[in-house]
Amino acid sequence: MKKKSVVIARRHSTSISLEDEFLAELEKIAQEKGISINQLVTEIDSKREHENLSSAIRIYILRHLKKETHRPSRWFFSSGYNPNSASERLKGV
Repeated sequence: MKKKSVVIARRHSTSISLEDEFLAELEKIAQEKGISINQLVTEIDSKREHENLSSAIRIYILRHLKKETHRPSRWFFSSGYNPNSASERLKGV
């Protein structure tokens, strides 16, 4: 468990406690979105349904990862596979 200092909405300093794995995912999500961790935490804070910010962040990460698992990965389409092509649909017939 690590504590990390963050600034919410550029004015409120606080700290969050997250396991290393959650902190790594938080950093990855922020990087994917092209924003800072502070900006991502501000976004999560503004929409949170839980009193505890660290818990809200974990829930956000879990939901994000669930969405990612239901979405075809990038290599899936860049490999040339197209599930809508007639030849791919006929392979199962």
